[in-house]
Amino acid sequence: SRPEADAVEFDRLVAEVLDLYRAAGSVKLDIQLGATDARIRADSVKLRQVIHNLVKNAQEARAESESGLIRVSTRQRGDEDSCIVEITVEDNVPPVAVCQNLTIQLDGAGSASITANDVDGGSTDACLVEDRTIDAEVFGCSDVGPNTVVLTVTDQSGNSHSCTSIVTVEDNVAPSAQCQNLTVQLDGDGIAGIEPDEIDNASTDACGIASL
Repeated sequence: SRPEADAVEFDRLVAEVLDLYRAAGSVKLDIQLGATDARIRADSVKLRQVIHNLVKNAQEARAESESGLIRVSTRQRGDEDSCIVEITVEDNVPPVAVCQNLTIQLDGAGSASITANDVDGGSTDACLVEDRTIDAEVFGCSDVGPNTVVLTVTDQSGNSHSCTSIVTVEDNVAPSAQCQNLTVQLDGDGIAGIEPDEIDNASTDACGIASL
């Protein structure tokens, strides 16, 4: 048969479990208990284990981070006839943003674009990386050369971390040379000279022609 459930003072039980971690000094805790009047019918042994598991999971999630702490909060909702007791364990450990440098080529129109994944060199989070953003996505002729791009990585709890990548833009598309025929007359010495623009027939380049 099932053991009879105890009338458990919820916040007191949570505090007792957290005191074990605080005494051991193995984890940084931010404790905000707000269900001081809540008493629930529950198997205190099993409930204690549930709280241990929640804290242990959070502890493992921040194992490789020197910053951050585990915030544990409780609250009571409802009226005098019935209530709901909530316990929340928050992840406030930021992800680790890892950047990689990138070299890109302008196209025939003098444009190139990248995504956050292009400069992400393996960013991680103990839980899950939710979003990756960069502060520059489109590049043009004026960006030829090295450009600093900031990658920001955000996890499911809204924690974020940033790093920088060098995006080198290259213009390797040759101009389009257009020529026209020309007739010249020799002078009295049998010499004639011409200038490049006299045989140029509107040559083009997406980033401009430096010289003829």
